[in-house]
Amino acid sequence: MNVNSRVIGVWSAAAFFVVWAVGYMGFAQWVPPLSPSLTAQQVAQLFHERSVPIRVGMVLMSLGAVLYLPWTVTLSSLIKDIEGKSFFWAATQLAAGIVSMLTFMLPAFLWTAAAFRPERNPEITQALSDLG
Repeated sequence: MNVNSRVIGVWSAAAFFVVWAVGYMGFAQWVPPLSPSLTAQQVAQLFHERSVPIRVGMVLMSLGAVLYLPWTVTLSSLIKDIEGKSFFWAATQLAAGIVSMLTFMLPAFLWTAAAFRPERNPEITQALSDLG
């Protein structure tokens, strides 16, 4: 991997953090997280009232999660260079990085689904919120 690609990979980690955090904290306002004592009706009302900011935030979180992949590939490449002919740890890191990216992306998909149709059954909205 050439130096320019590695620089892009390193900067993608910073971009991932910024874009993902703006979606999570800025638009969706998930800090602090929803209280577990909220009723299904209260959760559904929250998703109804903040439907657009939540959806924008979730799009940013999903896009930010994609920026995690170049960072993962960069780390895997560096590990491969250190390992030499073996690729065991580089492949392990690459697989773990892909799974890690999904842990940042899947909650955004669930919360998007909860915010997409706020008029649905409040128990379904609460379940989607809890899964995310």
